[in-house]
Order: sequence, then C-alpha cells, then structure tokens
Amino acid sequence: MRKIRIIAIGKLSKPYRELETEFLKRLKNVEVIEIKESNKFEETKTIAKKLEKTDCHILVCDNKGEEMNSKEFSDFLLKLLETKDVCFVVGGPDGIVEEFLSHLKIKKISFSKMVFNHQLFRIILLEQIYRALMMVKNHPYSRH
Repeated sequence: MRKIRIIAIGKLSKPYRELETEFLKRLKNVEVIEIKESNKFEETKTIAKKLEKTDCHILVCDNKGEEMNSKEFSDFLLKLLETKDVCFVVGGPDGIVEEFLSHLKIKKISFSKMVFNHQLFRIILLEQIYRALMMVKNHPYSRH
C-alpha cells in the first residue's frame, strides 16, 4: 500500500502522544511529520517546502473544506491511494497561509464545521484513517 503522511504543526502533549502512538502501531503505512510551532507564515513556508519534495495528493484539513461521512472518506482516501501517496496538512492554532500553498494542487477537506484543537484533531484524523482502512477489510472496528 502507498504511504500516508500527516504534516502537522507542533508536538503533541502526553495524553495525545499516547493515542497517536497506538494508532501509528496499527497503521504501518502512516508517517507523522511534525513542524516546529512558530508563526503561521513560517509554519506554512516549511509545510510548502516539505510538500514540494513529495509527489502526493495534498489534503488540507480545514473546517471550510468538503465534508464527508466516514464511508465517503474511506472511498475517497482509497481512490487517491490507488494512484499515489496522500499527504494531510494539519495547521497549528492560527491555521495556515493559503497563498503559500497556491502553487500546489491542494484539496480542502473538513471533518466538521466546528474548529478543533490541533492536537485533538490529529487524533481524530488518525482514527478516521484507521476506520477508513478497516472498512475495506470489513473489520469489526469499522462498524462502531
């Protein structure tokens, strides 16, 4: 299977780190790349540099993006993975500067119209990736 990368701002605090570690054990093809927290301009420049070095579908997690339910997300993710790797971008507390990514082909996706703490959202994203991959295998986890 192709690789999934999550490019995210900042380090996780202990309770979130433990959850992330558990999901990453289950998700062998997922890598988290942490960008040092600073200001949104520097953070977005660093994200852009990382993305320019990869050939992947770029999905920016944004509450103004396209919403999907878990099944739609699973189908969408698996279709993307048929052609190349997938890179998710999770901004920090102040978001990202979209203009810095305008030269890249990105798609905005949303898990809710609500705004989540960026640390908590990383766990939500990992859980939904895990759920999406379990749906394909008809694993009991995906029925919850």
